[in-house]
Order: sequence, then C-alpha cells, then structure tokens
Amino acid sequence: MDKKKIVSYLPFVALGLSVLAIIMLFLPGVVMKEDTDYTYSAFQLAFGAKEEAMGQKIGVLAFSIIGLLKVLLPIAAAGLIAWNLFGKKPNQLFTIIAAVCLALAAIFFFCSLGLATVAKDYKDMMDEFGAEKSDIFKLGAGAIIGGIVSLLGAIATIAPVVLEKIEK
Repeated sequence: MDKKKIVSYLPFVALGLSVLAIIMLFLPGVVMKEDTDYTYSAFQLAFGAKEEAMGQKIGVLAFSIIGLLKVLLPIAAAGLIAWNLFGKKPNQLFTIIAAVCLALAAIFFFCSLGLATVAKDYKDMMDEFGAEKSDIFKLGAGAIIGGIVSLLGAIATIAPVVLEKIEK
C-alpha cells in the first residue's frame, strides 16, 4: 500500500480513536480493591460521587478540576480532528492541538487514581483506619484502555504532520 494512501487514512483513525477515548470515560476509571461493586467512571471522578454507608450518604469523591480536564480533552480533540477532516480548509495548528489534547488525556487517564479527589467524609474514615488511596482504590479498565487509546490517537493525529515535514 502506498505511503500517501496510509497517511490519508490516519486522520480517520485518529477520529475513531478519540471517539473511543470518549466512550472509555463511561467505563470504570477507578475500582475499590476489595469490593468491585463500587466502581467510579471518569464523570464521577470529575464531579464527585456519594455512596450509602450505615444508613447515610457519604461523599466518596469530590469535584476535581483535573478530572474535568480529563473529560473535556478527548471531546475537544475529537472536535478539532472532525473540524480538520470535514471542514473546508484543514488547519495544521488544530492538528497539533488535538494531538496535545489526546496526549494529555492519556496522561490523565493513567493518573486517574492519583488525581482522584477523595471527599472529606471518606478522607476522615480513611484517616481513622490509617489507609491511603492506593490501599482502597485501583485503576479500572476504562482508565487503562482510555489511556492506551488516547496515546494511539495522539500518535495517529500527529503522524501525518510529521511525515509531511520529513518528506520535504
């Protein structure tokens, strides 16, 4: 297959991967180690989550600005890639920004556990038992797959720009 033909398909691959990264936001990003019934998606990591314990609602996760960025970055990247693909005049700056968005999203996906903001109620319980976040939570499938897909999407997004510069 011709190299130019492969390069022409890469933006479509990048768009597909960025949409897949958006889908991964709905899958469990963080899971409780002992009880897999408690899973938290990227949206819950961003906006907070409450669970019922001993008859009352206890905040487990609180709002996180980095979590919000993790939600917004793949969406912005998909929008920029789609704009370049289906717009009248593709913009190389949009391509670079989309690749950076996907690369940052990959980092945030892999760092979901460390970037999760534990709510005060739950933090007090953790302190009482001397537990750390890493003792209670582990990375979920959504975060792992989302990170891999975002990284591959960033590579597929920037590859046509790099290959074009190499050929010149």
